[in-house]
Amino acid sequence: MLEDRFPRMVALAANRNASVTEYWSKHGWNINWRREIRGGVELSQHSLLMSCIQIICISLDQDTWPRKFGDEESFTVRYVRNSLDISRLPFASMATRWCKTLPIKVKVFVWRAILNRLPTRTNLDRQGIDIDSLLCPCCSSNEEDSNHVFFCV
Repeated sequence: MLEDRFPRMVALAANRNASVTEYWSKHGWNINWRREIRGGVELSQHSLLMSCIQIICISLDQDTWPRKFGDEESFTVRYVRNSLDISRLPFASMATRWCKTLPIKVKVFVWRAILNRLPTRTNLDRQGIDIDSLLCPCCSSNEEDSNHVFFCV
């Protein structure tokens, strides 16, 4: 902020509450000082301030919010949503879109199976529910978990 970096210059400004555009004219910067700039720290800060702002060119056009929406000229929610999905969501090796022909019960069941959230004996035991045996009641050879439930022979 100018006030932090150039405190003496801000104190010497004729209008401390002026906006940047009030100090800009078509020909360059036009800053009115309450008095002449003296040597020492004032001259040093003035020189540094002027060297910093000389490289800045202010446009007198109306301010706008620039935006780039890819090839599209207008704003679309779809483009923003896709951009956010690409930049923020983790990449999944499996397709994450649901099959529309399956009933919702089946979709939720498959989803819970993939996440290993089915109420198998192993998962119930992990949650602190007392189970007599963790072995599969069909084959009694392996612990009953999500993978074993579907592939038990």
